[in-house]
Amino acid sequence: MPLSKIQSESMNLSDNYAFTGNISGAGGLVKLLTQSGVSASSSYDIDSTYINSTYDDYYFILKGTLSATVNLYARFFTSGSVVTTDYGYCLARMDENAYYIDIDGATEMRLFGGTVTSTGGFIIEGLITNVNDTALPTGMTYKVLKLYDTVNVRGETGVAGQDGTKWGTTVNGIRFYGSSGNIAINNFNLFGVAK
Repeated sequence: MPLSKIQSESMNLSDNYAFTGNISGAGGLVKLLTQSGVSASSSYDIDSTYINSTYDDYYFILKGTLSATVNLYARFFTSGSVVTTDYGYCLARMDENAYYIDIDGATEMRLFGGTVTSTGGFIIEGLITNVNDTALPTGMTYKVLKLYDTVNVRGETGVAGQDGTKWGTTVNGIRFYGSSGNIAINNFNLFGVAK
């Protein structure tokens, strides 16, 4: 790049620049994983290969279908094992005055407040926060858009996370699964939130 493009306190923004190497201090999202067309199975796991001490917060978009008319749940991994106790969650449905709450020792985090049929699909956009903090719990905020049947779209928003005795443990993965049947992943994107 010619030195004439760099001025004492600014860059000429009408010019084109080619950057090489690492650019630091920019913040933003770092793409860690993209998967599509994952065959249906009883659960879909993202392990410590992707969720680990590299980032404190993770953003994801999951597009999928379920093999039966069921609810969708999630559980965290700690030390490589799925945690089956001490969660809390609160969901609000957008199409009616309905709330789903379990704040005292739930066995999972509920992502759908109602059911979604196997003829439809769903999209979840979520943010998992605080995976490395041992003073505060790991939490998740999320939005759900789902085809409830062949013509109706429903939406929900929720918060969930560790509860009770699980505070103080670091999270290194997440499992998504239905209350029965299988989950097929049409597309999944995971990003680390740059510090």
